[in-house]
Amino acid sequence: MTRFQWEDLPQAVRDAIQDHAGPVVKAETAAAGLMPGVAARLYLGDGGSVFLKACPADHPAATLYERELWAGRVLPAAVPTPRLRWSSTEHGWVAMLHTFIDGRAVDLSPGSPDVPAVLWLVAELGSCPGDDAPPVSGNVSALPAKGRRLLDRGTLPDQARYVAALDRWDVAGLEGTTLLHYDLHAGRPGQCRPQPLSGGGGVRHRPVPRRAPRPGGRRGCAAARGRPRRRPPARSSRRRS
Repeated sequence: MTRFQWEDLPQAVRDAIQDHAGPVVKAETAAAGLMPGVAARLYLGDGGSVFLKACPADHPAATLYERELWAGRVLPAAVPTPRLRWSSTEHGWVAMLHTFIDGRAVDLSPGSPDVPAVLWLVAELGSCPGDDAPPVSGNVSALPAKGRRLLDRGTLPDQARYVAALDRWDVAGLEGTTLLHYDLHAGRPGQCRPQPLSGGGGVRHRPVPRRAPRPGGRRGCAAARGRPRRRPPARSSRRRS
């Protein structure tokens, strides 16, 4: 994947970023991650850092950046995530600055003390407001057909188990009111993009927002209300990308 660099941003966008954050003395592109846009730590003249994500507004991936921008604006302060500090959709780019927090990768192997903290984080995200988040059904409706094509090859271990699971699949089962992270994997345990981080207390992440809609009802995350909040039992972190 060829990723856009700081230097690829229009001068007007770079000027706007520096007007907000201060002079950028160095831009360090993140090595990890799958998104094509700019993902870079910006070293500032005052010795601080911010994390930049940006994508051309006419790029096929731009809607993902717009969705992340939405998430950054609406997530409550209690959610453990690097904060959105600035954003812009001008000059043909979607651009965001977040607080930069350095850290290590979480360990999701069986028995890892990081796993309970990640599970706690996923539960916490379910208490976030889901107003205006796109329904998860729009993202997964094509997956059954893709699954059938893969199963038709007949080369998977435990083929019968996957066939049985797909036979029971029903997108209607996703209806609800909880804000979901629909892109969970080992490199992003518990966002939406940016990646899991820690500033000295627990796993941190920004969810990739999707909602499970309640037909005829208010869009949101009422399903998580009333549950007691628990502090994460383990601490872990990751530098985001």
